[in-house]
Amino acid sequence: ATIEGDAFVHGDARGGNFCLAGERAVWVDWSSAHIGHPDEDLSLLAVSIAADGGPIVELSDNALALVALHSASWVTRAGQKPPEWGPGVKEIEAHLWIGAKRLLTPYLTG
Repeated sequence: ATIEGDAFVHGDARGGNFCLAGERAVWVDWSSAHIGHPDEDLSLLAVSIAADGGPIVELSDNALALVALHSASWVTRAGQKPPEWGPGVKEIEAHLWIGAKRLLTPYLTG
């Protein structure tokens, strides 16, 4: 998976990090923003949409690889205590894992 790039990415692009302001969607919580590959945001947003029961969107091979990479990190940390700075992060990661599973299952079984 390619994460290197020259785009400004949010770094935590999921449903819980944007709010609706009238007819606009506004991204919040920019603490993970960095320069990287836009597929980082696309892959995590697709996972979030799938986790919330939304449609499964078609992703590039690179974005799918990033979904798998995110999933591996969530599974690796599953048995660990949550960080002090984010006591609710385990629930968020468990929820996102559901979306990642929905996105990846057709590729694993097809």
